[in-house]
Amino acid sequence: MKNTTSSISLIILFVLCLSGWGSSDTNIKIGGNITTSYITDAIVTDFRKNNDEFNTESSNSNEDSAFSELCNKKLSLVNATREMNVIEKKLCSKNGVNIGKLKVGLNALVVVVNSKNTVIYCLTYEKIRAIWGYNDRRKISSWHDLDRNTGDVDIVPLSPNNAEGDLSFMEKSILFHKTATGDQYDMTIRDNVEVFNDPSKLMKHLSNDKYAIAFTGYKNYIKNENDFNIIAIEDQYHRCVRPSITNIKKGVYNLSQPLYIFYNEDEFSKGVTKDFISFYEANKNRVAENVGYISAD
Repeated sequence: MKNTTSSISLIILFVLCLSGWGSSDTNIKIGGNITTSYITDAIVTDFRKNNDEFNTESSNSNEDSAFSELCNKKLSLVNATREMNVIEKKLCSKNGVNIGKLKVGLNALVVVVNSKNTVIYCLTYEKIRAIWGYNDRRKISSWHDLDRNTGDVDIVPLSPNNAEGDLSFMEKSILFHKTATGDQYDMTIRDNVEVFNDPSKLMKHLSNDKYAIAFTGYKNYIKNENDFNIIAIEDQYHRCVRPSITNIKKGVYNLSQPLYIFYNEDEFSKGVTKDFISFYEANKNRVAENVGYISAD
């Protein structure tokens, strides 16, 4: 009888193991740039439909601190819009963290005006700073400053807040800079710039105001592209380059940015976590386009 009881217990234990009893859920901690997070969040949602044991936890860390946390094994995956720098790579190497990287999409910052506004076709970085920049000494406040054939009508500059990362992109890529004489401009926008928490409200305001001008993410513009005129940006060769998908993918439109994920390879080397990375790579182009970005490939 004793042997029979033991046999039954072993059979029950074997069945429970096959059913997943006793297994622990996987918890992946994610941080970094909010722009790329839209793709990662959508990928996680899709993946969990057939892998409910895969769980994630979001960190409030920004892109710079997230890389440090990844190298110190406090984060598993980082959403990013730039490559790791030398210092970050050395820190990861020192701590024995092997880093995997996946390019998951492309984003672009665009300058747009009302569809009835044909005053300008192209802007330089200097003029963009003069319209939005807080410390720029050559402030542009009238459409007459851009085109002498236009009446002295005030420019209405609009901006998103940083909920989607577009404001930080604008500040780092254009507003913050050093001149040839060593002058350094602030990374802030002017007080008269109207800031919108909701991108759809920003675009609605722009569609109703002939004299407004805004910068926003490409995905907000493309939803209603026929309602707006998009402004080309002058490059270092003094060519006016429009933010077409082709120009963004080629990297010739200067206000484009790659979207990456960086991850601790050891945490994604087997089981459901390895499957997640494979799923991400297989679906990144589809998901990037679904959330409004441009596919990486």
